[in-house]
Amino acid sequence: MARRTGVLGGGALGLTVAYRLVQAGDEVTVIEREPEPGGLAAGFRVGPSYLEKFYHHLFRSNRTRPRTARRRRLAATPAL
Repeated sequence: MARRTGVLGGGALGLTVAYRLVQAGDEVTVIEREPEPGGLAAGFRVGPSYLEKFYHHLFRSNRTRPRTARRRRLAATPAL
């Protein structure tokens, strides 16, 4: 008999866990508060572009984040 399992959150981790549980034979229900799954990687339309909810992108006008990355020696490329 398959276990019935609930997974809270439809982000990357929640969907991966749900997928693995289904592969193992569980009956899985994913509970997500947003209208669409994806968590912080889900996005929204801005004009002709599509952006993630979380800050997974850099705008050319953004000077603070690249400067901070260089200070912390995280940047692989020079500033824009």
